[in-house]
Amino acid sequence: MGYWVFVVKDHYIGKRMIPANEVAADRVFRKFWLISKRMAAMKSLKEGGHALLYSTGMEGRFFVGEGQFSQPPLPVTDEMRFYIVGYPSEKLTHYIKFDEATLWTTPIKADTVVDQLTFIKNKSKWFSYFRGSVRRIPDEDFLTVKNFAVSQS
Repeated sequence: MGYWVFVVKDHYIGKRMIPANEVAADRVFRKFWLISKRMAAMKSLKEGGHALLYSTGMEGRFFVGEGQFSQPPLPVTDEMRFYIVGYPSEKLTHYIKFDEATLWTTPIKADTVVDQLTFIKNKSKWFSYFRGSVRRIPDEDFLTVKNFAVSQS
């Protein structure tokens, strides 16, 4: 079982932008997270785990929630395609099904916890550690963010 950050960014339908927070809320509601089959950590996701949900876009950079999953990544079904709206999600081919997923009532501004995260070595360029859709993190970093979220609620 691993600890992860699942990243979502603003989406676009033509020139219309869908804020990343809205995309994250829809994914939590539907209990799945989209990923690319070309992702380097695809094999590691098979063991299941816990994920922090990270949103980045025009509204800012936030940890917005958490999820738990126990199944390996699966190919997106035709039925699911109906609910997948906007670029870049329309290009993603696989998904993680959440056993549980929640959005926190108070999102955490990422820059408030960055100094405490051990996987971020270059603190001045911390935002670059959240490129891509999925990143494995140490369990202590997961707990740092989760405990911060609990203290905010």
